[in-house]
Amino acid sequence: MITIKTLGHRLTIITLICCGTTAWADSSYLADRAAAFDLAQKGKPAEAAAEFSRLAETKIKKEQKDDALYNAAVAWQKAGQPDKAMELAQKISSPPFSTACEMELLTGNKKWDELLILSKSEDFKTWPDRLISNAYFNRARAHRAKGDLNAAEADFILAGQSTVSSRQKALIAMELGSMYSSQDSQKALDVYAQAINAGSTGWHARRARALLFIDRKEWPEALEEISLLQQEASKEPYWTCAGFLLTGQYHQAKGEPAEAIASFEKAAAEEKAPEDMRKQAETLKAGLKTGTSN
Repeated sequence: MITIKTLGHRLTIITLICCGTTAWADSSYLADRAAAFDLAQKGKPAEAAAEFSRLAETKIKKEQKDDALYNAAVAWQKAGQPDKAMELAQKISSPPFSTACEMELLTGNKKWDELLILSKSEDFKTWPDRLISNAYFNRARAHRAKGDLNAAEADFILAGQSTVSSRQKALIAMELGSMYSSQDSQKALDVYAQAINAGSTGWHARRARALLFIDRKEWPEALEEISLLQQEASKEPYWTCAGFLLTGQYHQAKGEPAEAIASFEKAAAEEKAPEDMRKQAETLKAGLKTGTSN
């Protein structure tokens, strides 16, 4: 059985820092907010958090303060200061925004029991629209982590129904696909196809589908997904390496060690790819050469 990994917490942090605004957000606030968000996007979460904190201290409108506190808390969390993040989350005056922010922070720290206790009596449908999908999404992840897959599935589905964001829908589909993959591979394949159609995580979904087809020994289908991934992501070092890794795994599963070794060597030689991926390729290659691979 091949394990399908999820995308983790990174995308939800980016989504929440970038959440929408309404009439209370005047042009001056939006400009300052965009500058802080730009720092977060550039991998400077501590600087972004400091800027959001400054906004929270200087703005008069309650909604602006709450928005800035929310984003400051999420950024401090990403900067490795969870206690400071939670302190700011609890200063948010709007109960739904405060609870939503706490849930996001607890998700980041994988404190699933605390998250489920916090959200137990919440009626997310009554919350502001821009909070609802992520609230269901984070609670779904908690249910899944605690092994309650029926509750997780229900909340993931509600999360998808509560957003118009293609990015969010794709992320939810990836989580559902990962959950289904060990139970019903066809259901997983179908939901990964939804992620591809949503567009934002299509390459991740193609990789997941390829791995499932390899696991099912459906070779033409696996090869098609790998080929599409290589065509669509040919200029990205990460995905170039991922394509070679997948090709190697495909040949390895088919009992073609020479072809698999050649593909793993290409993956390992992709200098701009992440080091952990290149090490994975080296390990797989070494296992084939010594006869210790699965």
